[in-house]
Amino acid sequence: MKVFYLPQDGKSIEITCLCSSVRWSGDSQQAARKVELEIIASAYDKNIPRVNISPGSMITLVNDDNIEIFQGFVFMQEKDFSSQIAKVLCYDAMIYLTKSKASYNFRDTTAEQISGRICRDFGITQGTIAATGIKQSRIFIGKTPYEIIIEAYNNAAKQNKKQYIFIMKEGKLTIAEKGNLKVDYLLDPEANISSSRYSESIENMINTVKIYDDRGNIAGKRQNDDWVKLYGVLQEAYQKENGKNAATVADNMLKDMERNGEIEALGNTDCITGNAVQIKESYSGIKGLFYISSDNHTWKEGLHTMQLTLDFEKICTEAGTGV
Repeated sequence: MKVFYLPQDGKSIEITCLCSSVRWSGDSQQAARKVELEIIASAYDKNIPRVNISPGSMITLVNDDNIEIFQGFVFMQEKDFSSQIAKVLCYDAMIYLTKSKASYNFRDTTAEQISGRICRDFGITQGTIAATGIKQSRIFIGKTPYEIIIEAYNNAAKQNKKQYIFIMKEGKLTIAEKGNLKVDYLLDPEANISSSRYSESIENMINTVKIYDDRGNIAGKRQNDDWVKLYGVLQEAYQKENGKNAATVADNMLKDMERNGEIEALGNTDCITGNAVQIKESYSGIKGLFYISSDNHTWKEGLHTMQLTLDFEKICTEAGTGV
């Protein structure tokens, strides 16, 4: 992996040899991916090149296959001359969609059209954008551009039951259906997993949804009888909306038991939030293809490791994963 620094008024400089630690991370609950660098710096040692990294300049990471995996901007730098280390914090361009607020009135507009308008207005380049084909009329007041895009796709998801991921690829906004991006990599304790932990929880389960009309009268109910029998009633309420199939929306609100895992393994730069990875873990009996809900990659002393949080909502059956 290589690290490059691009000053606002200069040429790209490789600074890999000056980086004692590189941390690259993402989380499904956060908009932007970030990079944290620890750079060797000294005010006295003339053998250490001086690189003045300032906020607003650009940092890129390139993997061993010479593919750019991160393009971002410096938001903070801190120097500690007692330890001869400079710390640098960078975010990809998605961060700019969270730092402003705007208001819009969209009529009969799809989520992909809303995304296109937002990107044009805020100078963000679009890459591949998932199409929903579902028109909606929404008024957004004082929302961040990121919130507007997310809410538009979430509104479409109520009807098509699809989930979406939002990432920057080579400086372009990419929106894809969750599960469509699969990593050609097998996580296996016999090959690359150093530690793992798994949990199950019904804290956020919804197994019953009551549907109400605009007067507060019960208009229907959707329920998973098996879940109710096992865990008792865990109920949510939904008020009917014009232009939406209430039963479909209520069905999409039902939530199963959450199954999560945390894995530490040898690093693979394709294993990032939103992608799906194959697992074969004989101790727990877990096999299949699972979503990555957060990732943390570290390069230090020549070793690339990663910590992944996995959402054990299986995408494929064991037979369909090639495991």
